[in-house]
Amino acid sequence: MLSAVVWEATRRGQDELAAAAAVGLVSVSGDRLGHHRDGERWENHARALLDRIGLEGILRARLENNSGNLDYRRHRLDDAAAHYQKALHLRREARGERDPGLAAWTVNLGNVQLARRDFEQATKTLEEAQRLAQETLPAAHPTNATVLVTLGVVPVSYTHLRA
Repeated sequence: MLSAVVWEATRRGQDELAAAAAVGLVSVSGDRLGHHRDGERWENHARALLDRIGLEGILRARLENNSGNLDYRRHRLDDAAAHYQKALHLRREARGERDPGLAAWTVNLGNVQLARRDFEQATKTLEEAQRLAQETLPAAHPTNATVLVTLGVVPVSYTHLRA
């Protein structure tokens, strides 16, 4: 169990490992299982560990992305957007512009903009995700399909609202 990793790593003074497991639990508990309060507790725990050890980088980026997913599921769109923007910034700092993971995380931000009905910005963001995917991923990678499907939702959503 992932929570056991958090506690055992904490006992051993392996704060980075404990933080990584807690970051994972934000996603598993709060996002995928829909246990939002548990996800928020793990988010706070991970954030406290990362703050104490002064770690930014990719692990902090993952926390921000997972926190964005949690807030998106709770319909806290402004908070989700802020987390996603910070996650993208930190990921770029840690891994550069040619990081293949940027495309999927950019789709997350596009989904928030779509949910806010900001179709123009969602289109721009998703076109950026498409560019990133085309430049960094093989053509058959599932993120390419995700980008195209999400881009296809924008005009359908806009048309549906106007009908």
